[in-house]
Amino acid sequence: LKPAGSANAFSVLFQESSLDLNRVIVDSLVTTGFYLKKFFLPLPLNFAIVEMSPLYVVPGAAALLVLWYFFKYRTILVYCMVAGLIFLIPSLVVRLAGLNWTPVAERYLYIPSAFLTIAVCGSVISWAIKNGWERLTASLCIGLLILFAGTTFHRNIIWRDNLSLFR
Repeated sequence: LKPAGSANAFSVLFQESSLDLNRVIVDSLVTTGFYLKKFFLPLPLNFAIVEMSPLYVVPGAAALLVLWYFFKYRTILVYCMVAGLIFLIPSLVVRLAGLNWTPVAERYLYIPSAFLTIAVCGSVISWAIKNGWERLTASLCIGLLILFAGTTFHRNIIWRDNLSLFR
């Protein structure tokens, strides 16, 4: 599915085509794996990602298996994981249908990351309390927050100037 000429995204999305189900599944798993990697390790920052390694199919498939395993618990944290993956679906459609000049972009992870962050942090806190590691976990979380705050500050400085952005 690629836009032809000046076709708008809506018409491209719903045009008749011969979708290869295997390609859709593999591309969806690769894209999901890539975004999950970007969620945990967002560096290097890039605003024009056009290619991904096919090896991202492994974390994509693993994420679905983990989600399937945890879904039997039906906790709020599992529902947050599910919500994060549901909010990732529009980015998969953009990738598969070629609706944007950047088929994969970190900006598509903004909304899903809100839910995934709650799920991951809640799971880590629950695990730490159950195993008596509250202080160590709190110290590590504070360190990570400081590191991420520095990375976010640096990103904001880069995005303020077009020359530094394109470098």
